Formats: sequence, C-alpha cells, structure tokens
Amino acid sequence: MRSRRGAPLSRAHVSRGALRPRGREWIWAGAAAGLVLSALRSRSRAEALTTLDGWVPMGAEPETGQGLGRFHLVAVEGCEVDDATVAAAVAHAEANGLDVLELLPGDLDAEQVLEVLRSLDPATYRTDRFALGRGANQAVLLSDAVLARLGELPADPVHEADLVDLLVEAKRCAPVTSDVVVAPGARSAPERPERRRAALATLYDGMTPVGLGAPFVGFATLALGVVLAPVWGLAALAAYCAQPALALAGTVAGRARRRSATRPAVNLARALTVATADGGAALTAALDADATDDTEARAAYAATLARGLDHLFEERRTTCPWCGSSDLARHVVATDVLQAKPGTFVLDRCESCGHVFQNPRLSLDGLDFYYGDFYDGAGGAHMEFVFQASAKPYLGRAELVARHTAGAAPDRWLDVGAGHAHFCLIAGQTFPDTRFEALDLNEAIEVAERRGWVAASHRGLFPELADQLAADVDGGYDVVSMHHYLEHTREPNDELKAARRVLRPGGHLLIEVPDPECVFGTLLGRWWIPWFQPQHQHLIPVGNLCEALEAEGFTVVATERTEAHQPVETSMGTWLFLNHLGPPVGSPWQAPATTAGTARRIAVFAAGAPVIAAGLAFDTLVGPLLARLPNGSNTYRVLARLD
Repeated sequence: MRSRRGAPLSRAHVSRGALRPRGREWIWAGAAAGLVLSALRSRSRAEALTTLDGWVPMGAEPETGQGLGRFHLVAVEGCEVDDATVAAAVAHAEANGLDVLELLPGDLDAEQVLEVLRSLDPATYRTDRFALGRGANQAVLLSDAVLARLGELPADPVHEADLVDLLVEAKRCAPVTSDVVVAPGARSAPERPERRRAALATLYDGMTPVGLGAPFVGFATLALGVVLAPVWGLAALAAYCAQPALALAGTVAGRARRRSATRPAVNLARALTVATADGGAALTAALDADATDDTEARAAYAATLARGLDHLFEERRTTCPWCGSSDLARHVVATDVLQAKPGTFVLDRCESCGHVFQNPRLSLDGLDFYYGDFYDGAGGAHMEFVFQASAKPYLGRAELVARHTAGAAPDRWLDVGAGHAHFCLIAGQTFPDTRFEALDLNEAIEVAERRGWVAASHRGLFPELADQLAADVDGGYDVVSMHHYLEHTREPNDELKAARRVLRPGGHLLIEVPDPECVFGTLLGRWWIPWFQPQHQHLIPVGNLCEALEAEGFTVVATERTEAHQPVETSMGTWLFLNHLGPPVGSPWQAPATTAGTARRIAVFAAGAPVIAAGLAFDTLVGPLLARLPNGSNTYRVLARLD
C-alpha cells in the first residue's frame, strides 16, 4: 500500500488511518463521545446524591402512619414506604429545613436512576429556583405549608401522571426548600405500560409521540452505525452499554440493577412494550388526540371565526402613532407562527422616527382571540416552562438596579406585566428583603401569589389600577419594572404615565423591550422571534423611549444593549420555521387532530432537530459576540429615575 506520493505506508499509518473518523463516521464517533460525556455528567450528579442512611433517630421507635408532624407522604400507587423510612425522611427534612423531600426508592434499576439524573442535578437542585421537580415519580414528603399552597392533592390511589404534575408544582411552591434523597427502605411501584404512557403524556406536554418514539430513533441510529461505520458504530454501541457502570459504579446508587451487554435489547423491549401495549392503541391514540380536546373552547373559537377576521382588526392607520408622521413603510408581513391561528399581520415602520408598529392593530376582540390559550389555558403550562428556561436575563435586570441604587435595597417593587412572576422569584436572590408585588391581566399572577413568589398580586390594566395602587402604597413604590411588556400595550405612553403616578420621587423605572433596530430583524424577517406577531403592537427604538421618559419627568441613568441581548436568533428562527412547516394540530381553534397532521409535525421536528441543536450551539457560542456589533443586540434595557 502506498501513499499519494508513492511512499510505502507503515502499519502504524494504516492503523491510525483506520481509527480516524471519515465522512459519515463522524456521526457515530460523535455519538460515542456524547454517550461517554453523558455518563460522566450523570456520575457527577450521582456522587452528589445523599441517602437517608444515618438519619433514623438513634434508639427511637418510628411512628406509625404516613402523616408525621407537619409533613404528609404522597406515594404513587404500588410504592411501599415503611414507617422507619418515613421517620427518617421527616428527621432529614426537619434537620435541613425542607418543605419538599422526594424519595428515590432503593430498588430503582439503573435505567430509572439515569433518567432521574438526566432530569435534575442533586448538587444544585435545592438552590436552583428554576430546577424542575423531576425525579423518580414514586414518593414525596410535603410540609403543611406547601400543602396549603398546592391546594388539592391527587385522589388516592395516586397515579404516576398526577405525581409528575404534583412534583413540579411542589418544587415551585418551595423553590429553595426542596430536595431529593435516596431512601433504601422504600420499594418502587411495579412498572406498568399504561402508567408509563400517562407519565410521558404529562412530561412531554402535548408531544407524547416524541417521548414514545425517541428511544426507537436512538436504537435505529446505533444499529445503522454498526452496519455503515463498523468501528465507530461499535464504539457508540459499547459506550451505550457501558453508560450505567460509568455513571453509577461506586456511588450511593451503585447498587442499582445494571445490565450492560443486554442493555440495548432490554431497553428496546421496554420501549416496545410501552408503545405497543393494547395492540398499539396507545400510540394511535397519542397520534390522534394528543392535543387539547376542549369542546367548550372549540365551540367558542368556532363562533368567533364564523364572523370572519375583519372584526379582529381596527382600521389601518395612515400616520405614526408615536410622532404623527405620514411617512410609513411596510416593514414585516407575518402570520401566527406560534399558535397557527388564522390571520396576516403587518408591521409598518415610520421613516421619520423609526417606530415600528402593528398596522392595522388588533381590536379588543382580536386581543382576546390571539392571546387566548397562550399564557394560560391550553398554552399556560408550556409557556411557564419557556419562562423558566434560564435565570440569567432575570438576574441581569436585578443587577442593573442594584448597581444604581447606591447599595440601598428597594423596599417595595412592582413588576408590571409579570406573567408568572419568574422575574420576582429570581430577583429575590439579589434583593431578599424587598417586597415584590406583581401586576398582570392573566390568572397566572394569582398563582404566583399562591406559590409565594410575590407578596401581592394585582390583576387588571396598569393605567386603570395606577391611582388605586398609589393610594394604597404610602409614599409610592421604590421600583417599577416592565420587562417585555411595553411592546404588548396599546398605548405605551399611558403606561409611562401610570409608572410616574405610582413611583415615589427618586424611585426607578426599569424597562426591557425588543430592539427594533437590531440588524437580525431585517435579515430574518418574520422568523425573527422579537417581532412576535400578532402580540407585539409597538417596537420602540431606544432613542424614542428615552425621549418619552424625559418628557414624563424621568432622568435616564443607564441603558444596556449588549448586556440585555438574548442569544436565540438562530435556534428560535429555525424553530419558528419548522413550526410553520409542521404546525400544531388539534388546538381548539383548529380542526380535530388527525394521525396525518400529527405525524407530519413529528417528522418535521425530527428532521429539523439537528438544525435546532446547531442553532443553539451557534447562539450560545457566537451570539454574545454578534451582540457587540452595532445594532447586533435584539434587546435593550433602560433604567430611569423619577425626579
């Protein structure tokens, strides 16, 4: 064998060349590396797990029953937790100041433990206010305080799907007093296909087929690798088989039953059992009816649409609502690429002042129609997960205020347009002694108060509630914030006037909004997420907003653009495009879901998943650098002081 230059190739050269991935072999080389890295991440998490061993009070007789002191135990049907384990769990919770303690039974097998470790990091679970209450879904100890916030508990016997929801909400009700622990004395409930399917339906929130089908995609990829790229395909298969041992050996979960050589076959059989039980009826039902089927909501939407779309819009303007100029140009034409509700939406740009606005704008009926089932109702749970994706933007806003308040923590803070009040929850880390109140139109704000995320909630329109709020708060609020709120309002200047009325002299107004001057808005057009049609009514250039604030008696003390940037352009642009190609199905404003429609959506997102992943990587690595370019940031913040 000779090289291209004619020189003989040594055995070392041949060997090294055989082990170097080429062409499509990189797919399975990357898969092997990813599986090993995933196992090592799970190992670091397994090493952070704690156990109840040693927490049983010395010489104490465990009390009987499942309600001990201020705690109550909720366990899935079939899970067994003995009295000694309950007593140990109560002692552990009391000693660590916990309100929620999830118990991981000692007999979980390796696959169940790995699933838990993929969902949560025990080292940061307690302190991470946004960590989801995802675990083994077997048993949880709840304090009386959390029970009061939760309201009703699932009916006994408790099914796994109900416990999935309960654990998520319990963590939200006790964001820094929740933890997870291995309970060697507890015995997990037997695995049943119907219970697993119900849990997947809850976990995947309207995309159950993705949860049912994902394992088969993984197994098919491994099998293809063995055939198409034997060396690296076998390496990926070996990494998959070795994952349980790599992740768990020598840890407190190391006793979990592990299958190495037979892992692919066992897990494939498990996935087939879940997907094809009852003759495949589960998968067919998931494909046909995985979306909301609310007869009342469907009838209400049908009645609205029967009137046509004209009543959802006002008359088209011929002048700019910000400066009055008639020099308008069409800027973006979009459809509803999020919920796939009918309609076409136009954003005009004022050539005189740069203001971008929806024209014609939605009528009051239109606002009700297009906001319906987005932040609450059918879409409420999904949007809450979106808002809970990252704490970084919330911390950045709070830190901007901290830098400009001379170290004096605000006494009272009103967050306007708070939604689920995620900002207030995170800002409490920076300002633990501040009383946070929140205002919004949706019922989610009342849920936030029930959870304890805010001290008080105010439901209604800010300009209409401002005078009453000013009268109720002696001296006025120290800070009013509006984060991604002003662009949703019909009259932004009225919101600024309302803020002036409720603030004390010297108080601060913090605003964060999309930046319509961002270059990506032009490059991506309707696939730029900050255009967010049909909800965004006004997109205000930073210069215009600063001038308006000064006209209301404020002094602008800080603006941030690069620091406020949210690197989502590529990933979200791709997602919006895929959501357009494979739109949601079966929503109350659409025809009932069909197998074909749902299959199309799954196929589109399965094919596009690698592109979304590449977009996420690009946004994470390159996005912050692009934000430093002129007009590179998609968001800006303004902090102003009331003189």
